Amino acid sequence: MDEKLHRLKPKPDSSDAFQTPPPAKPAPGVSGGMPMPPGEIVKASIGYTDEELSTLKTLPGWTPDKGVPSNLPEMLEQARLAQKQTTEDMDPDNLQAPVPADTPALVIPTPVDFNKLPPEEQERLRASIETAHEQSERRRQQAKSVVKNMAPGASGVNEAISGHNVRSIDLSDDTQADTYAGTDIPKAPQEEQPAESRTGVSDEPLLRNCPHCNWNLKQPDVPDPDKADRQRYLQSVLGLRTFQKHYSLMGGQLHLVFRELKPAEIDLVFKQAGIDRRNGVIETNADFFEVLQRLRLCLQLVELRTPEINHRFPESVEKWAEGQPVETPTSTILPNIYESIYTGVIVTESLNATVGKALMRFNRLLAKMEANTENENFWSTTEQAS
Repeated sequence: MDEKLHRLKPKPDSSDAFQTPPPAKPAPGVSGGMPMPPGEIVKASIGYTDEELSTLKTLPGWTPDKGVPSNLPEMLEQARLAQKQTTEDMDPDNLQAPVPADTPALVIPTPVDFNKLPPEEQERLRASIETAHEQSERRRQQAKSVVKNMAPGASGVNEAISGHNVRSIDLSDDTQADTYAGTDIPKAPQEEQPAESRTGVSDEPLLRNCPHCNWNLKQPDVPDPDKADRQRYLQSVLGLRTFQKHYSLMGGQLHLVFRELKPAEIDLVFKQAGIDRRNGVIETNADFFEVLQRLRLCLQLVELRTPEINHRFPESVEKWAEGQPVETPTSTILPNIYESIYTGVIVTESLNATVGKALMRFNRLLAKMEANTENENFWSTTEQAS
């Protein structure tokens, strides 16, 4: 029985058996990979079709190495409009004639023999030709005269520079008249103008502001330092000490003492101002320089004394720190000094302005003595104060 069933069971046909499908073939012009990111320029690595290449070549300045622009539709539209405008401009129907269409045709006169002209016409033409020759000769002689009187190597100088053919206008009768020349309009009264000269000797300066830094030139010059100041400055430089000066203000009721800063202290001031700018504390350039001035004042002020109070401040940033770090990579000790000065000592606008102006005088005086260090008479002029 089993053998019979076995004979009745159909044998598997090779055509009906399961077969593994062949590997998929990529479609022409398509390769695997992630989708192209939107809005970015991509470089095609599979090449362009002839139609794509001809379209991209219509873009101004496009080359195959630049890839496909992200704003391709807009650029193609602009190129299409430009091509359309060019085509319309070249259309014969749109071309404009250089002259109106009803302009008569040019008629070239027929040459006439001079000897056949009437005598009076011949005389008129001879006179016109002679006049043209005289004018041409006069211009040539005038040009020779100008070139002849020029300085050597002054080729191209015109008549105005050479001084020839310049009309002299006499205004003497006009300057004394009560009315303007040729009219009955009375002259307006003129204000007295300060005398000025090329030497610069005048009541008013020729320049009111410096053309480089816009400094007001009416500001009085820094007075020359007296013998005592020069002597102390010389001693501080040779003794490697910071220069100090005392100022007496308000009739002797306010006394201030300032000192010059050390290079490391100046660097510290700029570092703190830079930190404040990065942190948003300083927003404008004017605020930046104002902060620089106030930080300098905190370190340069050595003493502030009145009949009722006497403030004496440390003479270096290290003494202000009292053993603590003067600076870290992200901060300095200057904000603490600033708070101590401007919350406990300089608490009014008037005092701040007074101390600030005195500090400016001190710094200008210091700069003037620094500028005169190369003067060969610097030593002899720093005599002992009598």
